[in-house]
Amino acid sequence: MQKLTRSRALPTLAGVWLIWMTGSLCGPAAAQGTADIYTVGGIPVDETGTDGSTARAAALRSGERVAFDRLLQWLLLKEDVARIPDDVRANPSRFVTGYSVQDERIAANRYRATIEVQFDRDGVRNLMGELGLVFEEYRPPTHLLIPLLGQGGQLTLWDNNPWLDIWANRPSAGDFIPLLVPHGELGDVSALSVFEAAGGQADRIAGLARRYGVTHALLVRADQAAEGRQVTVSVVLTDRGQPIGDPLRFQLRRAVDESGADFLGRTAMTTARAAADLWIQSVRDRRAADGILAVRAEFGDFREWRRLLTEVQRSSRLAHVTIRRLTTRHSDLLLHYSGTVDAVREALTAIGLDVETAGDPWLLRFATVEDPPPAAAPVPDAPVEPEAPAPPVVD
Repeated sequence: MQKLTRSRALPTLAGVWLIWMTGSLCGPAAAQGTADIYTVGGIPVDETGTDGSTARAAALRSGERVAFDRLLQWLLLKEDVARIPDDVRANPSRFVTGYSVQDERIAANRYRATIEVQFDRDGVRNLMGELGLVFEEYRPPTHLLIPLLGQGGQLTLWDNNPWLDIWANRPSAGDFIPLLVPHGELGDVSALSVFEAAGGQADRIAGLARRYGVTHALLVRADQAAEGRQVTVSVVLTDRGQPIGDPLRFQLRRAVDESGADFLGRTAMTTARAAADLWIQSVRDRRAADGILAVRAEFGDFREWRRLLTEVQRSSRLAHVTIRRLTTRHSDLLLHYSGTVDAVREALTAIGLDVETAGDPWLLRFATVEDPPPAAAPVPDAPVEPEAPAPPVVD
């Protein structure tokens, strides 16, 4: 594996102090870094040639193309990926800085392996700039998948749900949004019923996500028409049970020679791509701030301050957070928000903060939040709710 290094200046002592106090230089995006998204792994390659060396070279070239296409899908909306010139996508070698190879098997005229490709961040950025494309460099946090299936007049979540089985068994290495598929055990059934999931009950959705150590969830509801020839899918991103943006709906038709399982598999792949676009669009919408709100955050110590700042920065309604003043017990902040002031208050409450709005500025502090009580017993399948007007069909 080729490793590239860069010399970088050490921050000043004052800069180190600020980083320790705030946890980052420029908010959560800077803390996450951009390196991970430019490393694309889990690419299986299998090529033949006149000898093992030729086959290996061909395999690496094909792997580069697959990895580059995956990177483009992570950086761009689907409609913008189509604007990348075909010759660039066919030969992305100039953007490759190194490889990592696993499970390598070389025969006389065949090469098989799983590869990881490292791409040149600056080179890809320059390409996007030349084409005038807006792109996102930060992958979303891990989401818990909540798959609802409407089939034969019933809505199911945990028991006898082939939609859940499809997600549990599909390869997910290429997904932009890292996903956790729930096990469907008794604790899951008690934490979230099919009624609560279908109704978008925020506290119950957040409670199930906490069982898996995450705060974000992806609700994907698939309603199959009679005989399973067509499916309507609804996709909702949530943070602590609260929806992020508007839901996305689309329809797919089953091909004549396509099995039911293959059709659901293709639907899952399309849904994962749609969820990626929904996330990227939500990030862009957040950056278009509608207003600025002054608040005072109160805390007991600097550890609590760092945790509070991190949670506020992750709020789905905030495009940016400016620190105006910081003392040992409180901080004055400016919240650059999208939507309405009431929506900001609801978003701050959803991340576990007490919000006092009577004075000026608002006061924020951590609230004590208990897990929602478990359901008394597993809830039976519910009737399918009326569907929204059907959107255009996508073949």
